[in-house]
Amino acid sequence: MVPLQPSSDPYKGIAQFFPLFGRLMEGFLGGIRKDLAGILEKHDLSRILDLGCGAGDLSRILTDQGFRPVCIDISPSMLHYARAADQPTPFPLVLADGGRLPFKPMFDAAVLRFVFHEMDAVLRERVWDELEKTIRPGGLLILIDFTVPEKPGIYSRLGNAVIHYIEHRMDAIYPPHYYHYSEFMKTGGASAWVARRRASVAESRRYFGGNLGLIAVRITGRVPARSLTDL
Repeated sequence: MVPLQPSSDPYKGIAQFFPLFGRLMEGFLGGIRKDLAGILEKHDLSRILDLGCGAGDLSRILTDQGFRPVCIDISPSMLHYARAADQPTPFPLVLADGGRLPFKPMFDAAVLRFVFHEMDAVLRERVWDELEKTIRPGGLLILIDFTVPEKPGIYSRLGNAVIHYIEHRMDAIYPPHYYHYSEFMKTGGASAWVARRRASVAESRRYFGGNLGLIAVRITGRVPARSLTDL
């Protein structure tokens, strides 16, 4: 685990608004969450690493549906509010850097939900490699993030404008955010990133005019046999 100084937490000033934001976005993101749960059930995946969990809304939903998530974030402020979401049934909260994960290959799946575009190109590669080491062979690495529409139209252009506006506003909170988002989208977004890795895609969904993607990648690499320790 990586201890962080309060001054290094760019989300300190806005973390308090994320629980409310999560509730407001339920109607918008509800379909994605439903599909995610369906994929986890379909592939019989139970222990889930929720990387970049924020205020814990996804981990709360997964716990209530019978999954066993571990909520991990680099922001102490976010985890403070995630702690309030872990009732009545608690889920583990871990303060850690996604580029240096403190886990053995103990998870059935890992979920990266709207955090990949916030990273620079080098960190994306490192985080992906770290996640592959934490997922058991046959498990899924599920990326939910922005992507480029395959068939642009009025709806897709409108969706892109809304997303672009929101991401640009993040500049006032954390200036590198918009730069990383722009670089991510110029190279094709989530679907193009996965394609460049030549990953084995098990499931794929599109939303919001093709501007959002859910891509579940099968982890096929072998890891040394070992005794796994539960949290």
